[in-house]
Amino acid sequence: MKISESLWSVLRDLRETCAAGDERGPLLTMRHDSYAFVDSSDAVQASDVVFSGAGTSLDGWTPVPIVDGGLVMQLPPGADRGLVRILQLYVPLCSAKHFFPDRPFVIAHMAQSVDGRIATESGNSKWIGNEANLVHAHRLRALVDGVIVGGATAKQDLPSLDVRRVSGRNPARIVLSDTFNDAEQLPVVEGRKTILIRSSNGIPGHEYGADVKVITYDGNGTESKIPVVLELLRAEGISSILIEGGPTTTESFLSAGAVNWLQLHISPILFGSGKSVLTLPSIDAVNEAIRFRNAFYTGMDDGIMITGQV
Repeated sequence: MKISESLWSVLRDLRETCAAGDERGPLLTMRHDSYAFVDSSDAVQASDVVFSGAGTSLDGWTPVPIVDGGLVMQLPPGADRGLVRILQLYVPLCSAKHFFPDRPFVIAHMAQSVDGRIATESGNSKWIGNEANLVHAHRLRALVDGVIVGGATAKQDLPSLDVRRVSGRNPARIVLSDTFNDAEQLPVVEGRKTILIRSSNGIPGHEYGADVKVITYDGNGTESKIPVVLELLRAEGISSILIEGGPTTTESFLSAGAVNWLQLHISPILFGSGKSVLTLPSIDAVNEAIRFRNAFYTGMDDGIMITGQV
């Protein structure tokens, strides 16, 4: 999905404006080249795409729920569909602190084969997603406050989690693990902090420099502690989080009901074997499955991405 430099600049500026946390009008109006927070529908122009909290409606605009009870996109007659697709994908992240003030907005993004595999049996996964998906992932990084991975992913990949493929600021690198103690081996990214989150039952950590912060919470590392983790991150100024793996970390957040959006990039390949995208508790009936709500689909070159509330 191509985004003009001018629109990308608007989205980045919106993210910085919302991150500042100043009180603003309840309606966010979006155009190709600008945005504005306004207090009432009287200030909305006829071609504006409008984002608002639930319960707000504009006469003549078509409401599109983004997150139940939290965010609605409202479309004017004859809305530019290309612009709408871009705004629908990225504005919720840019404006997370404004529309979701009580807890971080959490998005999990994964790439899989048509048959639901994220890696071969040997663990190879480069690259299941295509170039368009990689660029999209870096856009997500540029618009969130922090990117979180588990200890196994951090140890195996030593990820930089930066924004090499797009312009923008690097997010905080967050590692959720009771056992990962190798932060000094992670690539140094100037101007970006690393946050290690562990339970009080975890193995003792090392002494790190000023660019690494260790946060400890009471208890163990089960999904029941995920809300505590989110509260701790919120206290660190983290209003939006991208989960990049691994599967165990993503499963913990999903099981705790802590994921707002799940994005699955589906690549047109078949493995026939390999590692599954997710392993969740078994269910007996189809109606017990986690169902996407307010789902929408985005073409990603030869792949397709489904985004939805879970």
